[in-house]
Amino acid sequence: METKKHFKQYHRKYLELVGMALAAGHISEQDNNRHFWEGIHHSLRRRIEDRMLVVDPDLDVSTPFDMRKVVKAVEHIYNKH
Repeated sequence: METKKHFKQYHRKYLELVGMALAAGHISEQDNNRHFWEGIHHSLRRRIEDRMLVVDPDLDVSTPFDMRKVVKAVEHIYNKH
């Protein structure tokens, strides 16, 4: 995912595939966050984690990151301003 557009496509497709299972209670929020995170390329994951640690130095890296926080970090990373 080299651009914000590619990430948004991944995010939308992920929500399409997993959204109904999450809404029906077939997958937990924690598993949802973990699967979303694991679907992101490792080089971008490293950048996202670095950004999230700047925002929150006490970030718990032992639990899956909240998808909303990941999306927010990506938007900041790809923001041209």
